[in-house]
Amino acid sequence: MSIHSSTYDSLYKKASKIVLSLGILLANIQYFSGRSIWLDEARVALNVIERSYIGLLEPLHSNQVAPILFLWVERLFVDVFGANDLSLRLFPLLAYVITAIVFYKIVNHLSKDGKFIFVAITLFAFCQPIIYFSSELKQYMLDVCIACIALYIIIKPYRSVFQKILVLSFFGILSIGLSNIAVVVLFTIGLYGWYTIFKQGKKVFNYMIIPIGVWGIVFGLYYMFFISGHPNRSMMMPFWEYAFMPSNPFSQEFWIWCYDRYRMTFGRIMGANPKIPFLYHMYGAVFFIGVYAFAKAKKWALLFLLLFPILTHLGLSLFELYPYERRVALYIQPLLALVCAKGFVAVITTIQEQWPLLKKVGMLSYSVPGLFLLIITLYTFPKEREEFKKSYTHIKTHIRETDKILLSPSTDNAWEYYKSIGYIQLKNRVLNSGYHRSDFNKHIQELDTLSGRVWYLFSHDYIDKHTDTRETDFMINHMKTNGDVLLEERATGTGVYLFDFK
Repeated sequence: MSIHSSTYDSLYKKASKIVLSLGILLANIQYFSGRSIWLDEARVALNVIERSYIGLLEPLHSNQVAPILFLWVERLFVDVFGANDLSLRLFPLLAYVITAIVFYKIVNHLSKDGKFIFVAITLFAFCQPIIYFSSELKQYMLDVCIACIALYIIIKPYRSVFQKILVLSFFGILSIGLSNIAVVVLFTIGLYGWYTIFKQGKKVFNYMIIPIGVWGIVFGLYYMFFISGHPNRSMMMPFWEYAFMPSNPFSQEFWIWCYDRYRMTFGRIMGANPKIPFLYHMYGAVFFIGVYAFAKAKKWALLFLLLFPILTHLGLSLFELYPYERRVALYIQPLLALVCAKGFVAVITTIQEQWPLLKKVGMLSYSVPGLFLLIITLYTFPKEREEFKKSYTHIKTHIRETDKILLSPSTDNAWEYYKSIGYIQLKNRVLNSGYHRSDFNKHIQELDTLSGRVWYLFSHDYIDKHTDTRETDFMINHMKTNGDVLLEERATGTGVYLFDFK
């Protein structure tokens, strides 16, 4: 390697550290932005706050499912820092920081090419879904963390076989209790580790059998006590219906599903925005170029580690064992980033060879893939979901003692959470509208009984797919026939109306 290229590699590596630091900064800004707890987070939060450590071993209420150790750590943070938004979201943020550090170690271990390292880091650090879920009270950031650590500990060197067995076994035990996708990544690194040793010594019963055996026993026990016969499974299956791969490859439904999952993978997981076809097609195309580039370089073992978890997950969705959906598949983003980085470097290098003048822009060319993701991230940053607190503040500012508050069907969990932590202190009468998503007309009888001044607070609106009608719009339009609108205020994903029913 020439001094010139070595110098440039050093610059790219320094730039990578700056980019990674910026990604961590963005995650912290998102964390401290004060974003409201939304429906799913509120349901998990209520389970954590209301239950003891032993109580969290039981199935969660409100159709929620989460790994046991994840719930215990959340409970620990509540005990230490109190019940509030920041303490409940701290664990995912810490998982993000750990993931960022481990991902940096991975790319530096896999390659000495500064351009590849730089592009891979930008694709991870500027990914909007990763930054958003770094402060979401769900286990999805833990999934990403577990996937990255698994990849790192299987490729890193060890001082002794005993140390490797110990690290792999201990990691497997923890990961099964922390992440629902642990079995996918453990299956991948287990096969990789076993085959690598088998190829060297042709021994079927090599030392990798020990950690694999430990994982199998622990997962078997975990499955027996916490997964098998879980009461929430039957309720969640209809919800995940469209996330399972159709079984007939000759059907139109199969290919529509495949395209939809392709769009989701590079638009919603990679962060290229599913509403911009040019972008997600670009990252999709570069992904396949990256696969070809790795294959051409005969990096078969690395390709296995990067692609097999995705293929395994798709197989699980085919048998309706685990859905292939944006949140539960978020852990593949670092894997996608590594393959796409290889593809982008191959494409940009080829272009520069055809047009030597482009070499003069140097690092700027290799910044473009990450800059696209950064622009998408900054377009709606910090990201909001359902700004319950803004709507509540509006009510609190204008409410009278005799006013009543009507909560939409999906707002009661957020209201209950914020009331349980002392954020809501209003003593006004609160009314809960019933769950009538199968027939909006059933709301009419309840709404016709309203009288006086009533605040209608809504969030997590539901859309009837058959009529393309929003539940909130249906209820508001009917209330307008009986009362006058005195105030109206909307925020991201939520809103409030003040009606006066004469």
